[in-house]
Amino acid sequence: MFTSKEPFQIVSGTLSYAIGSGCIVVSMPIPDAIKSLKEEVGYLFDFANSTQ
Repeated sequence: MFTSKEPFQIVSGTLSYAIGSGCIVVSMPIPDAIKSLKEEVGYLFDFANSTQ
């Protein structure tokens, strides 16, 4: 699971490492995650939306 309260964080080494390791990733929708995650690789959840 990767979280960040900064919606404009461009890249995340943690996110890249998890994807490269073959892990399923749960992430906030930072630009790197939006570009990198596909449905079979992970999930995006909106900032401050606890009902998702």
